[in-house]
Amino acid sequence: MVKHYIIMSSSYTDGARVALDITEASQLNSDAIAKIIREIKQSCGDDVPLSTHLIETGTESWESVVKYDLFFEGVECVPSVPDFSEKVKKRPGADRIGCGDLHSLKNQMHPSVFGKTGLFRVCRLFV
Repeated sequence: MVKHYIIMSSSYTDGARVALDITEASQLNSDAIAKIIREIKQSCGDDVPLSTHLIETGTESWESVVKYDLFFEGVECVPSVPDFSEKVKKRPGADRIGCGDLHSLKNQMHPSVFGKTGLFRVCRLFV
């Protein structure tokens, strides 16, 4: 079995969820993961929203992750920390997201993330 330590965030400007899939045995320890997360936060800001997931599949492929859990369907898996950070960074001058950004993101996300009224509730916070 192959362990996948997945760090995820969202690219609100691209309307996509982004993942960094760590499968290298030398990186699958708390010190290495903490270092990667520090790198991301240094590049994207301390307030960057991140989620982490640990799963095991039969292979190192991202497709095996999606097959294991459809939550990861449609997620863009990037190959490196710099690529991940670049995707997640806000565009210059953008200090907040709007309902249009959320709607774009919603179209890329798994249906279970936003309920029928969930997007409306989130958008009301920005209006």
